[in-house]
Amino acid sequence: MSDGEEEEELSIHDKQKIAKKLIVSAPVAQLGLIVKDLTTLCGKDVITDDFVEDACKSALESKFSYSKDDKTILCSLSKEGKGYKNPKKGTVSTFSSFKNLKPESEKLNEEIPSLNTEVEKSLEKMSTSYYQKLANAEYATGVYSTDNGLNVVISADNISLRNYWSGTWVSVHKVDTDKGTVEGSITIQVHYFEEGNVQLNTKFNKTEDIKLSGGDDKKSRQYCKSHN
Repeated sequence: MSDGEEEEELSIHDKQKIAKKLIVSAPVAQLGLIVKDLTTLCGKDVITDDFVEDACKSALESKFSYSKDDKTILCSLSKEGKGYKNPKKGTVSTFSSFKNLKPESEKLNEEIPSLNTEVEKSLEKMSTSYYQKLANAEYATGVYSTDNGLNVVISADNISLRNYWSGTWVSVHKVDTDKGTVEGSITIQVHYFEEGNVQLNTKFNKTEDIKLSGGDDKKSRQYCKSHN
């Protein structure tokens, strides 16, 4: 661009595309702050209510976030119509606002396999033992059926914005009961912003063989042993 030539202004669509990328990549605990700053910078004609709902939904689903009220995890694995299923509670939750995440629940019209239930029980015992019970720490678990096994999710966070930090941990295990394999991933995001702005984003992937035998109760313990 030559001197004196005016820079072409981005269209509303292009501005929203950039803003959505910022919202989706932000730490979940700070979505509200990011939206507030973007509204100030871009104006309400760009950061509309509908845009915010869509961007927050994408951010929450991509990070396997969960409702603090009923521990329903929001992700592609839990999608059920316009809502998200919580197999442990036997419910489907919908949200009128993805900014506030207040669930409206109804009964899940799906029979939960015995193995899923047993894995959920063993997972709850393991999570209670291994995850620290700090003042701000919380977690949610979900076990979802697939054609050849299970998808097992743990979504945990520890947030203290008044002390300028937040952190999330998400593990997803794809259990193939036919092949006897577990394909796992752990995604961690930590943000510290006192007298600076430091963010850690890392992901760990691993695949292992797993031997599942006996009844569903025994199989669930075998799975959780491999999870440690």
